[in-house]
Amino acid sequence: MNERIIQQKRAIKAVLLILLLSVVGMTKMYADVTIGNLNYSLNSSTLTATLTGHKDGTSATGNLIIPSTVTYGRQMYSVTAIGNYAFQDCSELSGGLNIPNSVTTIGEFAFYNCSGFTGSLTIPNSVTEIGRDAFRGCSGFTGSLTIPNSMTSIGTQVFFQCSGFTGSLTIPNSVTEIGHAAFGYCSGFTGSLTIPSSMTTIGYGAFVHCSGFTGELIIPNSVTLIDDSAFSGCSGFTGSLTIPNSVTTIGKWAFEGCSGFTGSLTIPNSVTSIASYAFKGCSGFTGNLTIPNSVTIIGNGAYYGCSGFTGSLTIGSSVTSIGDYAFRDCSGFTGSLTIPNSVTSIGDYAFGYCSGFTGSLTIGSSVTSIGDYAFRDCSGFTGSLTIPNSVTSVGDYAFSYCSGFTGSLTIGNSVTERDWFMGFLWMRFYGLSHHPELRDHDWQFCFLWLQRLHRLAYHPEFRDHDWQLRFL
Repeated sequence: MNERIIQQKRAIKAVLLILLLSVVGMTKMYADVTIGNLNYSLNSSTLTATLTGHKDGTSATGNLIIPSTVTYGRQMYSVTAIGNYAFQDCSELSGGLNIPNSVTTIGEFAFYNCSGFTGSLTIPNSVTEIGRDAFRGCSGFTGSLTIPNSMTSIGTQVFFQCSGFTGSLTIPNSVTEIGHAAFGYCSGFTGSLTIPSSMTTIGYGAFVHCSGFTGELIIPNSVTLIDDSAFSGCSGFTGSLTIPNSVTTIGKWAFEGCSGFTGSLTIPNSVTSIASYAFKGCSGFTGNLTIPNSVTIIGNGAYYGCSGFTGSLTIGSSVTSIGDYAFRDCSGFTGSLTIPNSVTSIGDYAFGYCSGFTGSLTIGSSVTSIGDYAFRDCSGFTGSLTIPNSVTSVGDYAFSYCSGFTGSLTIGNSVTERDWFMGFLWMRFYGLSHHPELRDHDWQFCFLWLQRLHRLAYHPEFRDHDWQLRFL
């Protein structure tokens, strides 16, 4: 029994000895040291060094010189990495930043808020990975930014708020993905933006508010996703915009505020939805706009304020929903407007203030709701207006100030009494915008001014007061 206990104790001691030797070995393999004014983590196994920061921390001042090698204990180490948070908030560092060719990895937040650096920034060809927010807030860089062919992706907010970069920006052919807000608010770029044919994803806010880019924006056929706010606020782009056939998704606010685009806008058959505010404020587009048959949803405010379109608007036969404000203030559209039979809802202000339409308005037979102010101030529509039997709700002031209709008004038998009153209020068929005695439920005057109507088709069960008074 005693012998068994002795053997167990010996085994435990052996295990503890092995663990101790392992810890000692690891301690010898990795050593944190200070060489000159910089801190490093040395790996004696690979003879590599990771630069971990400045010995003065965030109080560091002056130029930062990163060596390609360091020597410690008569042994030379290659500097291959700049560690996470290495120089975060070292805003007093100044001068140029030269990254040696030995570096392969730049860690997360490595130079975050190092706003004192000046001059151009060149990332060497040895670098294959740059962590998120690595150069975020380095607003002092001026001149060009060179990204090497060794990079395959540009991560989240890597160059966010680096507002001092100027000139053109070329993304190399090796890059397939640009992460969220990678170049967000880099407003100083003053030349063209070149996106390579290797790119598949343009991430959320990738170039948001890069307002200085000029020239045409060419999106290659390799891109499948243009994410939310990808080019929002890039007001300097000029020329036409062609979305390639590879793109399936255009995100919210994707091109919002890109007011410099001119010429036509082409949406390919590959796109299935146009998200909310995707082209809001793109006032420079001209010509016709065709929503392809592949699109099923036009989001809220998708083309809000695109006042430059000067031709017709064609809505594809697969669209089921037209969102609130979808085409509000698109005052340049001309000709007739047909809402296809696939559409079931027309949102609030969907076509509000589209005063340029000059033909008829046809509302498809599947529409069930017409939102508040949906066609407000569409004063150019002419001819008759028919609200189909499918419609159960006409929003407040849906057709207010639609003063151009000159034919008959036919309202389907599913529209409620209140919808009659509010939906067609202020249509100004007779040219009046206000009747001094009109009150919320005073139906006596509701249709008093519609004297240009040749015929009124009404719900046979409609009643409230004496119909005789309605059409005096």
